[in-house]
Amino acid sequence: INTTNGAYHSLKSNLLELRNKGVEPTVLLATHGKEEDEFKELGIRCVVIPYLSCTIPADKPNKLKAIYKISVNFLLEFKVNNLLKNERFDIVHINVGTVNFGAASALKANIPLVWHLREFLEHDVNMTYFNKKKMSKQLISSSQVIAISNAVAKHFKEFYGIDNILTIYNGIQVKLEKQINNKVLFNAAKCKVFSIVGRITKEKGQLDAVKAFADVCLKIDDIKLIIVGNVGDRSYYRNICDFIVERGIEGKVKFYQHQTDLRKVWNETDIALVCSRREGFGRVTAEFM
Repeated sequence: INTTNGAYHSLKSNLLELRNKGVEPTVLLATHGKEEDEFKELGIRCVVIPYLSCTIPADKPNKLKAIYKISVNFLLEFKVNNLLKNERFDIVHINVGTVNFGAASALKANIPLVWHLREFLEHDVNMTYFNKKKMSKQLISSSQVIAISNAVAKHFKEFYGIDNILTIYNGIQVKLEKQINNKVLFNAAKCKVFSIVGRITKEKGQLDAVKAFADVCLKIDDIKLIIVGNVGDRSYYRNICDFIVERGIEGKVKFYQHQTDLRKVWNETDIALVCSRREGFGRVTAEFM
């Protein structure tokens, strides 16, 4: 996980709520870094084992990369095995559908395994499992599989034969910065600021947003577009920048890196754009609403 995606924020919220209820969580991370620092600041214990994901790019599958990932995780499995044996955890929770490290050890130790599915894989993050049969078997063997939306649940039921899926939507913490007193909640004439938030990739559709915005600029002059998110695909990012220059709207489009707290962006925004082809839940949509 990393601090720029929704899965991290959802996990952090869940852990804080669980701790308030007397649960003592331990987070297994693949690397040292910002995530570990943030969890430690919150008083949440972390263990680092350099495991790898169980997916490869869907558009460019690489068998050698898959073999490498399988080998690394196999060699590291004894560490999580020992961790589960020594700590005597009550539940093992896997936070995303792109990781299965620890699943085999949990099932072997007869520890209840809860698996959170947050993505459509091929259809939203351009990833696919390099061993679909194994993943299906592990998911089916889990004590409970949780999907963050009915759409994600339906996807895994249809493509992986998973029936033990419960839909639980992401919880969003809301802090109102201002009260809405007027009866008119939307006034098109006063909408000047558009925003789109998310990692800059083809799947998130920022180029579509920029193209639509450029067309609106032909009719309305005093508007701007805010694009918030780290660059995930540099080629796609360059295409966006080239289009902005081509249409002469450089002064109307602003890029910002990932923001930990989006309230400032939302307070400035009149219309939030979601241009993804698919979203497992659409956390930014709920936050803006």
